[in-house]
Amino acid sequence: MNLDSPFFRYLSISLLAFLVSSALIPILIRLANRLDVTDKPAQRKVHTEPKPLLGGLAIFISYGVCMLFVLKYFISAEYPLRHIFWALYGSSCFLLVVGVLDDIRNLSATTKLVCQIIAAAVMIYMGVRVRFWLETDWLQGLLTLSWFIVITNAFNLLDNMDGLSGGVASLTAFLYFLLCLYMGEQEFAYLLLALTFSIVGFLKYNFYPSKIFMGDAGSLFIGFNLATFSSIITYIGHGPAQHLPVVTPLIIFSVPLYDTASVVWLRLKEGRSIFRADKNHFSHRLVALGMTHRQAVTVILLLTFAVGLMAVLLPKLTGAQGVLVLLHTAILFVVIAMLERSGAIRMRELGENGDTVKKS
Repeated sequence: MNLDSPFFRYLSISLLAFLVSSALIPILIRLANRLDVTDKPAQRKVHTEPKPLLGGLAIFISYGVCMLFVLKYFISAEYPLRHIFWALYGSSCFLLVVGVLDDIRNLSATTKLVCQIIAAAVMIYMGVRVRFWLETDWLQGLLTLSWFIVITNAFNLLDNMDGLSGGVASLTAFLYFLLCLYMGEQEFAYLLLALTFSIVGFLKYNFYPSKIFMGDAGSLFIGFNLATFSSIITYIGHGPAQHLPVVTPLIIFSVPLYDTASVVWLRLKEGRSIFRADKNHFSHRLVALGMTHRQAVTVILLLTFAVGLMAVLLPKLTGAQGVLVLLHTAILFVVIAMLERSGAIRMRELGENGDTVKKS
């Protein structure tokens, strides 16, 4: 085997990430139980016994080890974006600490939001921008800040069933890995593969019935990193379409974005705080339709991959072909909306507001 081949590099990163992450989880389960860093059962939660948190710490450590490995051996010292990778690592450390404190002490929503803004501001200062069709620098900065906040919190909100947020995050990172391979951006591909398998190592213990949760430490870290990579990747210039490829991130993230938008809308419609947890998520509506916990999570994961796989092709398609991808995505979400509406009606008829969840 050629040790300098891309295949060997991808394989070594994948194995390193998976092994470190999965090896750390049993240690962190014991540590979380000893320190009582657990998620307690409550009316709006599915689990009926305390579950250890700190799973996100294993993902972070594994990803950090792989990032240092990649920067030392696979990415040239002259690579122009190395400073952004180091800034991302530093900002991720900051958000990890915030997440761990939240898992232990339940920080206020305002405190977490301010910390997210600080971390995003660092990346914007380092030159990270969501370009879209905007030319004005301050508008790009404002859009980038909004994108970081939305994506970071989308994965936090999505963490409502075993294996769901981590599963969607690992698929999203892997889809971006494929996108980078497709467009020849190998440096990003290394780190995205490291993130993918760091999460997969955790998922071994997080799928139903879970032994550990990632906690806010994990969801904030993962969402922030995915927001960063989606912002620094270049989508235009790889194919004949001049502007359409910039919507690629919206399609890849469409499932968590839709879940977030629908949950916020329902909370506002019902006159409740958007920060108050409930069981109005897409996953809960699938359960209300008669699916088990595992089936609901599987459907969402398959939907994420089906939608995102089409988006991977978008940067190299013609305008007409890109419109077909958008139409394909729109049709899938019409189906989602119909399912959600049916689930909402069923929950109202039961008068339970989704409190009973099948788990098998």
